[in-house]
Amino acid sequence: MTAINKPSGAEAVWGATQDVMTMIGIKRTKLYTMMQEDKTFPQPIRLSRNHIRWNLSEIRQWMMGKEAERNGLGGNND
Repeated sequence: MTAINKPSGAEAVWGATQDVMTMIGIKRTKLYTMMQEDKTFPQPIRLSRNHIRWNLSEIRQWMMGKEAERNGLGGNND
């Protein structure tokens, strides 16, 4: 992974789009679809016009929330 590690004590670790795609196991097109369609999906941090990073802790929390939904432990049981 190309995650940028912050000094100890800092909570946020930012990663590149490729890191997020690897964590979730999806391709770029699906990632962009999820960003638009899933209101619970974390949004990227835009550093400049063509440079974005993701808070990887937010991605992990989102993934744990999806697992909890699957297991009936929280969220929507629609």
